[in-house]
Amino acid sequence: MNKPMFPDAVRSRLSYPFLGDLQLNVWAILAIGLAIGARWGVRQPWLHDDGAARWIAALLPLIPSYLYARRLIRWTNGHDEMQRRILQEALVFASMWTLFLRMAMDLFTASHGEAPFGLKSGLGVEGTFGAMCVLYIIGCALANRRYQ
Repeated sequence: MNKPMFPDAVRSRLSYPFLGDLQLNVWAILAIGLAIGARWGVRQPWLHDDGAARWIAALLPLIPSYLYARRLIRWTNGHDEMQRRILQEALVFASMWTLFLRMAMDLFTASHGEAPFGLKSGLGVEGTFGAMCVLYIIGCALANRRYQ
């Protein structure tokens, strides 16, 4: 059984565990990087005609995304009940606001013919994942503030 991680061990004001955070989020960083690379790759002429290579490039970011989700679930399960509740509230906050943001952008694109803020095709996979990560951080801050 994993040793429980208490809030002080996770976020210390004196020494931020950057290396631990990087180890937790390495799959998310890799997934975003692969999604950006895949989006760039499918536009290249040498890959544009090969259907199998385009499928592989499009589906490749799903592997680190799955591994990130699995690691995040294991990491969350290693916490005590209070910290787990805070993390789950942050995840629900991030999920709902990301869904709202995607729906708003899709509706705006459908009614105006182009995405807002100069985005040609909306947020895309990497933008959606990045927005969810930012909203997760905001959700963690709000949930931590609520339980102090």
